[in-house]
Amino acid sequence: VSLPSHIPDKGREKWLKSFNENLARLLTFCQNERIVLHLENTYEPDPEVFIKILEAYKSEYLAVCLDVAHTYCYSEVPWRDWWNVLGDYTGIIHLSDNETEQDSHQALGTGKIDFQEVFELASGRDIRYTLETDVRSFKRSLDFIAGLLPGIGREGIPA
Repeated sequence: VSLPSHIPDKGREKWLKSFNENLARLLTFCQNERIVLHLENTYEPDPEVFIKILEAYKSEYLAVCLDVAHTYCYSEVPWRDWWNVLGDYTGIIHLSDNETEQDSHQALGTGKIDFQEVFELASGRDIRYTLETDVRSFKRSLDFIAGLLPGIGREGIPA
């Protein structure tokens, strides 16, 4: 695995060696315990480092947690590009909205993220979604999702 350009040159080799040793050890544990480890995107400019890691380790116990809001505010490429590269590896999608300037964890539908596209692209996949908003905007986000996906169940969720 090689590092993307946003990792500083100073200490790159040490970081990479440590990363590879620790990830290999962690994946062994995950395989023994039948746990899938999900790597989440944060400040990466594109999905390159994720595809390199996934292809280097080729493990059914290694997947991606794709944070849509992070792609909107930190990435140099659009959300769709992330999905096109990592969709088959994605097991979890984090959902929150933002204005594309910072990761503000706004209620869904209050920022600039195209959630209709997110749900359309991920449709039919075995993916878990996690709402990454504060508790005060939880219901508003659920209502927004219900408006986009009218057939979604709300069993066990308070009104």
